[in-house]
Amino acid sequence: GLSLGKQEDQDKFLASFSGSHRYVIDYLADEVYNNQGKEMQVFLSKIAVLDRFTAPLCDAITGRQDSQIMLNQLDESNLFLIALDEQRKWYRFHHLFLDSLRVQLGDQPQAELHRLAADWFLENQLYSEAVKHASASGDKEILIAAISSAAKIAFEQGEIGSLSSWLNSLPRQDLMENSQLATFKGMITFFSVNPEEALPYVIAAQENQPDNAPSSQQGQLMSLQAHIGLYQGDLNRSINLSREALEHLDPDDLFFRNLTLNVLGQILEMRSDVPGAVEIYRQAFILSQKTDDQLGTLVIFTNLIFALNELGKRTQALSLCREFAADPKWSSTPGIDLSDGVHLPWSLLSFEANQLELALEQVNRTLQGLELVNITQGKLWAQFITGSILLANHDYERLAEVTSQGRMLAARSGSNTVHYA
Repeated sequence: GLSLGKQEDQDKFLASFSGSHRYVIDYLADEVYNNQGKEMQVFLSKIAVLDRFTAPLCDAITGRQDSQIMLNQLDESNLFLIALDEQRKWYRFHHLFLDSLRVQLGDQPQAELHRLAADWFLENQLYSEAVKHASASGDKEILIAAISSAAKIAFEQGEIGSLSSWLNSLPRQDLMENSQLATFKGMITFFSVNPEEALPYVIAAQENQPDNAPSSQQGQLMSLQAHIGLYQGDLNRSINLSREALEHLDPDDLFFRNLTLNVLGQILEMRSDVPGAVEIYRQAFILSQKTDDQLGTLVIFTNLIFALNELGKRTQALSLCREFAADPKWSSTPGIDLSDGVHLPWSLLSFEANQLELALEQVNRTLQGLELVNITQGKLWAQFITGSILLANHDYERLAEVTSQGRMLAARSGSNTVHYA
């Protein structure tokens, strides 16, 4: 109220209002923070680096063993503490109070607190928050460890944008000198940007892979090399690398195993062994459903539907699309919504059945998700199917626009085909 009376643009002031405003800081400091005992003030100042917290996490960064008691005291005194679950295990501060605490901290050393938080989040497999605190700590080794650990989950849940952002936050030299991270960056670049631009990461990963690298890491690099071989048309090299990769990959590394099986399927298709490709895709699809590997599942499912359709098994392909779309698992998991993604291959079946309105509705439904995960070949398929529908509808003006967009996308990606799904 005091602040509003002194503002010329009250709407703008309210829109930007936060705990950093001096009236809020003065009030919370004088009436709340300063009225706490010294022990509680120290506790508050340390956990203020956390966006959300639970007693074991607070113990880890404060060095205490009674954080639950401290949190209970804050909760009972209504000190701007908000429970995030019914069991009252996770909490956060009201954002104004949190802003105020952080402003009061000023330039006090916080790197160690962030490092301890990153260690705890890593140990408890909360990788996204581990990466955030590792970055804030300024500790390069912890950040690399956090990103390496977070990558598998990010891949499986389709959080490619987040993983790419984490990798891009590292100095390029540090990224290139770490074989595993260079492999991850190469795989993202291959699918999301341009296969040609993935080559420097493949070379760096190979040159910097230690002799004693875990077998699984060797398999991940081989999988990426197999993708590059397929892109370059070296089918013999690609199939040999794919089979070798499968021997090295951990049994539970389903993301890279599925990608590698997908390469094998594509090679068989290119060699006109479509029945063999269908069996490979079926094997990979069954594996992918055992985890939350959403992106890999969608890629493999798309190729399976296309291959079945190529064999003339349209009825079977349609039945699989309906089952997939109706499965609640795929619309309740984090990341991309696979119940929408299934409509990409389904739209091709609808187009071929001359259900043009339905086909256009289906392909449009997939576009938002494709932009989210930024899979170039998926977007190229969507452009191809959209163009085919517009051509059938004699909508030449929009066809020219879509064709132009498709050509630009293909040029940026270095692709002359939509073979890769």
